Amino acid sequence: MDVAIVGAGISGILTGYTLSRNRRICRVDIFEKRKDVSPRRHCTGLVSRSTLKRMPFADKFIVNSYSCINIVMFEGTDFNIYLEKDAVYKIDRVAHESYLIDIVRDKGIEVRFNNNVTSLEKINEKIHVISVGSITKNELYDIVIVAEGFPSRLAKLAGLKSYRECLKGFQVEVFFSRKTSNLAIDNLYVATSFKRFLSEFGWFVPISDRKAVIGVALPSGNVLNSVYVYMKFFEKKFGIEISKIENGYGGAILRGYPIDIVKKDFLGIGDAIGAVKSISGGGLYAISILSKIYGENIHRNDLIKEKVEMLINELKKQYRVYYILYRTFSKINMNWTKIFKKVSIDIGNEYYYDHHEGILTKAVLSLFK
Repeated sequence: MDVAIVGAGISGILTGYTLSRNRRICRVDIFEKRKDVSPRRHCTGLVSRSTLKRMPFADKFIVNSYSCINIVMFEGTDFNIYLEKDAVYKIDRVAHESYLIDIVRDKGIEVRFNNNVTSLEKINEKIHVISVGSITKNELYDIVIVAEGFPSRLAKLAGLKSYRECLKGFQVEVFFSRKTSNLAIDNLYVATSFKRFLSEFGWFVPISDRKAVIGVALPSGNVLNSVYVYMKFFEKKFGIEISKIENGYGGAILRGYPIDIVKKDFLGIGDAIGAVKSISGGGLYAISILSKIYGENIHRNDLIKEKVEMLINELKKQYRVYYILYRTFSKINMNWTKIFKKVSIDIGNEYYYDHHEGILTKAVLSLFK
């Protein structure tokens, strides 16, 4: 069986790695439109312990670990969500992807950079991948996996369906001039408001006692101005003074869920088909699951459908819980700060980091105890 993967981001490279371990696969080629072999900067790189274990070699690139999530509302309420120790990890995404690219090449997979796939054409029982770039060959494949990211033109062309909403995201690495007792480096911090409950939010991810990542996601507007606003907010909250800013980068942050991503000849993965956690927009959880499903079962389309359907239902549930909570807090005119003064919940199991809707549901239910 010959397989083509469109996209050499984390979705494509992880899938290529799992396919390389499947003896039924004769050949895997990965097409990537960018010219530079170095991976581009991506999301913050936060994963649960379970997701970390599903991502090959990710444990080599751990930057920090976290045991608590602190949700700070602009209105003054704090939600302290306690997880088990080292439930969440931050990995160096760029270094990890670079390492994986070298690994898959060593396993005989051809990664074709500077090759932009423009069309997919069915010829008898094969798929002709039409590309423009440095390496152009008229080759046919049994299966094509669409991992091109967002926005995805080929996913639509292949008949893959999903529901997606898009936020604008931007983040920077910041350095601060002094330590502070107000900041715990094993905590993750999220800032939002009841009125714009998670439709706009910022984050502060400590890397050390002098360095962190600050980011923002919003539906519209100037993300650079918003990053500045959140920087000032976190400076005031933690009593720090940011002295240097580096490595600013942005992109789309998705909410939604896959609908129909398994066809006879085409499979979808990652942002291309909206496989994300809708509370945070994180995609590594679903990518780690789908890449494993595809790699181990690509010869069994019926089994892939069964396993993928379970994930789709989970991601749909996450989106629906997010939407219900968003509508509740943003549309009902009520002084929520009188109800939520300070909430502390001991969640424990790291499972809930991949199921954010469970954390939020437990936070709401804690009011009635």
